[in-house]
Amino acid sequence: MVDGVWQKAAERIRASLGQVAYETWISPLSFIDLHGGTATIEAPNRFFCDWVKDRYLELMQQMLSTEV
Repeated sequence: MVDGVWQKAAERIRASLGQVAYETWISPLSFIDLHGGTATIEAPNRFFCDWVKDRYLELMQQMLSTEV
């Protein structure tokens, strides 16, 4: 079920960002867990994590919240 939530949210993120931005910045992320309304997502490195948080955190929160 948790993976299904991420898959649905990821599809919506892809539709919002477009294929290139999605493949560059969202696809490399690993969805780890969803517990108590908090998603744990792993990024390849600290730079990547900071970049995604600065630019896509709000979008990711919105898309995940519509799926839970």
